[in-house]
Amino acid sequence: MLNLMKKGRDLLSNSPITYLNEPDDPIYPKLYTDVCVGFKQGRQLMATIIVPPVKKISQKHFPLLFCVTTKPDELVVPFLEVVKNGYVVAILKTFGSSNALDAKDLKSGVRFLLNHAFQYHIDPYRYAFFGLNDTAQACASAVLSGNDQNFSDEDVHFAPLHAKACLIYNLTWQEELAENLRLKNLPPFYLLQHAAKPIDQFTAWMDHQGGTYQAFLLSQPAECAKTAFTPYIMQTFVDFLDQYVKKNK
Repeated sequence: MLNLMKKGRDLLSNSPITYLNEPDDPIYPKLYTDVCVGFKQGRQLMATIIVPPVKKISQKHFPLLFCVTTKPDELVVPFLEVVKNGYVVAILKTFGSSNALDAKDLKSGVRFLLNHAFQYHIDPYRYAFFGLNDTAQACASAVLSGNDQNFSDEDVHFAPLHAKACLIYNLTWQEELAENLRLKNLPPFYLLQHAAKPIDQFTAWMDHQGGTYQAFLLSQPAECAKTAFTPYIMQTFVDFLDQYVKKNK
């Protein structure tokens, strides 16, 4: 009997077939492309949504980073680092400057995602905005305007928004951005800026409002995400989000 068992093991060890016992649950993020998150003035608001891997029977949900850019494809790869650290990333595609999205459009997109939080494993109480270059001001305006009805198409009493943070790359600050806003409980801001493009006015304004911010200045201009979002910079994003957006923060 022992000899038969030994022969069986020898035959199995010499077999060209390898038996694997791999996990059945997802291990890679799930990518949703061309998701319509709104319909404004005859145009669709389209987004790419990246969700961390979730077990089949899990009810786990994650904080949301809502990004807005004219070139969503440039953000997918670097922002996988954010997804890997436990965040859903939604990337809303905007248009050229002549037909750009405004704060109302951004808020409508976020409200759609919060209304579908279960489907995309989003924590509806923990979300942040991110805008860069052409969309930086729209994101800042969406956050600074809070629940002012003048900056929302939806009823703010029925669907109020309370962003935990705002992340901005290459902001062109304009004083009128904050005019007539009922500013209250400003969320913290993350600022990534070219050293040649001053942000003194904005930081001075934030100081005057008693706001919290972290600022990083790039010594070399980097107009696109391909060159700006290095692994180190992405880690500063994650650290900021962990500090201000994650649960119990």
